[in-house]
Amino acid sequence: MPPSASGARIRAVLFDLDGTLWPSDPAHAAVNMEVLGRRGVTLSLDEYERRYTVYGDRDAFYHVSKDVLGEPLPPADLTEMEAEAERLFWDRMDDIPLYEGADDLVRSLRPAGFLVAIASGSRTGQIARFLELKGMGDVFDAYVGADDTDEHKPKPAPYLEACRRLGVEPSRAVAVEDTVGGADAAISAGCAMVYGLPFTNATEGLLNGPATCVVGSLPKLRTALLALRAEEG
Repeated sequence: MPPSASGARIRAVLFDLDGTLWPSDPAHAAVNMEVLGRRGVTLSLDEYERRYTVYGDRDAFYHVSKDVLGEPLPPADLTEMEAEAERLFWDRMDDIPLYEGADDLVRSLRPAGFLVAIASGSRTGQIARFLELKGMGDVFDAYVGADDTDEHKPKPAPYLEACRRLGVEPSRAVAVEDTVGGADAAISAGCAMVYGLPFTNATEGLLNGPATCVVGSLPKLRTALLALRAEEG
């Protein structure tokens, strides 16, 4: 059922970032596997992308080390690894393009009357750097990163905080995600709908999972969102 059918006018669109607006997940995965490998923690790229992409760096290191070693690495190690991964990823950000249609999509939403935010597992410094690199600093009303909330996806905290900053109830927001864990977070937060984007290995299960609508591309998502606004008048 489309969100408008519930009778609540949709006011906000909340985007995941990595794997949703740009194909940064492979770079994140490569960096994190490099950092893990230096500490004797190894796994395949395919397994990392399927199981751990939903997490921010620190949470990914926690869960991977727990699963591979039987217990998580100490908090001090996780903090050091997170900083190391951020430095390595920043060196690679310039070479990662936007997904086709991403710029047109996000720039069309505010003129159509939507509030627009990012709810990401990346740290706020990386999000700010992304917005600077892509010239998008003027198209988002708010963004929430891993250092803004105590809990992270698949918990609902990032989406709840994004809605709080926008001043909207979650029931009047839709989310855009590329992972089942991210979709779980949005639904747990009470978002009216989740649009799933099947772009990466981490999207396995979206069709049979919590995403209430799976769209094949960002241009198709743009059409769907603008049609939603037109239906609401």
